[in-house]
Amino acid sequence: VPAVRRAVRELELLDALECDASGGEELTPLGAHLAALPIDARLGKFILLGAVFDVVDEALTIAATLSSRSPFLSPFDKRELADAAKRAFAIGQSDHLTTLHAYTAYDSLPQSERYDFARQHFLGVKSLQTIGGLKRQLL
Repeated sequence: VPAVRRAVRELELLDALECDASGGEELTPLGAHLAALPIDARLGKFILLGAVFDVVDEALTIAATLSSRSPFLSPFDKRELADAAKRAFAIGQSDHLTTLHAYTAYDSLPQSERYDFARQHFLGVKSLQTIGGLKRQLL
């Protein structure tokens, strides 16, 4: 089955699975850790590498944003304002770091200030809450 072969090859490329010449397969220690995570193996490896490099919170946030909708809103009648608000969070050319920056700014606020902050910056509160929920699930 081609889909299974692709999945096995992907796990090999991630160093999560070793295949021997006789066709046997065995999880690597990394693969065992990835199997315990409730997320795609590639994102799991990203999170584990985040822990290794002491940026696990950032890695969790980016992984959660990749698994949810973008928090940036772009209302038709206020597109230029929304684009300017998004650019204010921009870090280089990276959409992932831009989203991380926006989420971190939102999350650092007291609960009572988050809704107004999100509205002012054209951020979807439900999307930001979903990102936070996914992060908690991954911990």
